[in-house]
Amino acid sequence: MKEEVQSEEAKKKAIQVEQQRQIAEMEKRTAAERARAKATEELLHKTLPPSIADRMISGERQIADRFDSASILFADVVGFTPMTAQMPASAVLEFMNFVFAHFDAIAAKHGCERIKTIGDGYMAACGAPIECADHAERIARMAMEMLEDVALPESITEHLPPNTEFEIRIGLHTGSITGGVIGTGKLAYDIYGDAVNTASRMESHGEAGKIHVSEEFAEELRRSGGELPITLEERGELTIKGKGTLRTYFLNPSTK
Repeated sequence: MKEEVQSEEAKKKAIQVEQQRQIAEMEKRTAAERARAKATEELLHKTLPPSIADRMISGERQIADRFDSASILFADVVGFTPMTAQMPASAVLEFMNFVFAHFDAIAAKHGCERIKTIGDGYMAACGAPIECADHAERIARMAMEMLEDVALPESITEHLPPNTEFEIRIGLHTGSITGGVIGTGKLAYDIYGDAVNTASRMESHGEAGKIHVSEEFAEELRRSGGELPITLEERGELTIKGKGTLRTYFLNPSTK
């Protein structure tokens, strides 16, 4: 009888040990899954706009949106190729990282979103991926601040050619666009449409140290710009490849 009781207790103890082992394994798997989920969320927030990352985390797998009115900015470092031709690769990367981080901070300040960089080019938007009524005003403020003098660190300037001036050229346009996430393993948020091409043309046909804008952007800014300390200087009509003849303007700080 005593042996039967001991045997029964041994079985119960073995069952308890096995249950504890299974619970420990389950907790370990749960912790690992949570860690993977957290890492995925962090990666999405590093590579995508916050609002888009949140939508993907909540379960959306195909993100494509139409924006009837948004403003797009293109900026380019003037003379980048000759400026950096003799610079060490590490200095070139430090230069661009510094400049783009500076632009990113300005974009965040004004509620705009960096879309991507292409070489020494920088592309941003306002009104997408989050719609807003004052997108032209916000991106105009961003562009004006981007033109303000920026002090490059000595670790960069020591590698630049003598008497180098850091200047950028900016183009702005307003129109309808499509925005969405592309890719499978490597995700990216991008925007598409004729408005994007026009904004790019505004930049490429602009001038160093100036903000070149389309008539559509100028009209949107007049409609919603409020009391911005800026003026629109009519540049006249330009013949632009693929666009025909366009009336454009320079966005200047107000002298009042």
